Amino acid sequence: MGDYIVRNPKKVVDMTVGELAKECGVSEASVSRFCKRIELKGFHHLKISLARELVDAKDDGEISGHISVDDMEGSLRGILSNKSVYTIQIHNYIRRKQT
Repeated sequence: MGDYIVRNPKKVVDMTVGELAKECGVSEASVSRFCKRIELKGFHHLKISLARELVDAKDDGEISGHISVDDMEGSLRGILSNKSVYTIQIHNYIRRKQT
């Protein structure tokens, strides 16, 4: 499921939990558990995080200087993964500060 999300962030932003579950061949509960496993409150927060990443990448005008032409897919996965980890870390930091 994570691989599908990384490869298709624009699609996932517009999907329902049921559509993502069907596309990945898992249950809706599995999607929810996946979201919680990556420390998000649920599918809605996953979609918000992905949308923010897409907007940030568009606003920056530059994604990264570390793109390998020989491994474009791997490079893009790494970039999205790093940005997702950063977003999750910021989210957790804010949540800890609020409690």
